[in-house]
Amino acid sequence: MSLNNKKPKAFKILDIIQILFALCMTIAYVYFITCTDYLDSWYLKIVVGIASIGALIGGILHWKKSNK
Repeated sequence: MSLNNKKPKAFKILDIIQILFALCMTIAYVYFITCTDYLDSWYLKIVVGIASIGALIGGILHWKKSNK
């Protein structure tokens, strides 16, 4: 089995969906910071920011690497 096989279209679509979801969460992060009811401590606000921005950057890098 070769590791250079092309991915099926369904997996490529899942990559795009993951990037779009991470983009929505990154945009919503601005609301999470300003809202005092959803995330009540700075620790949670920082962790949610790292997770959302990290997922977006990781998804974009994975998508670029797999579409070379």
